[in-house]
Amino acid sequence: LSFALQVFLFLAAGIRRRNSSRVVGVLVWLAYLSADSVAIFVLGHLAVHAGGPSHQLVFLWAPFVLLHLGGQDTITAFSKQDNELWKRHLLSLVTQVAVAGYVVAKASWPEVRLRAAVVLIFVSGCFRYAKRTGCLYSSSPAKLN
Repeated sequence: LSFALQVFLFLAAGIRRRNSSRVVGVLVWLAYLSADSVAIFVLGHLAVHAGGPSHQLVFLWAPFVLLHLGGQDTITAFSKQDNELWKRHLLSLVTQVAVAGYVVAKASWPEVRLRAAVVLIFVSGCFRYAKRTGCLYSSSPAKLN
């Protein structure tokens, strides 16, 4: 669901700029809000079940969720008012990186290549999420004045 929402946001960002339809605006707004909520729910679910027996690849999803929380380059914020919420996104960044780190740390990784892939995806997810928060900060009204 998180991936589907990200794909929809990617495809709809250009349409939203050219189309003034209220329906398209509402759909993009719902997808924008839901994308973060779904990703945070998935991370929480993975954290709750991190200690239980499961397949190793389940824990590979935590770094991918961080990538999803980083969002699309085509739509960092839905409206100008969203830029004022950069502090909330910063808190969410710290919290979600900690939860994803917890999930990854709880996994047992006998395969070295799998561990290396998880570390690379985790680091790139952290940078992508931090980039989104930085974009919101740099375009906040206080920073622009």
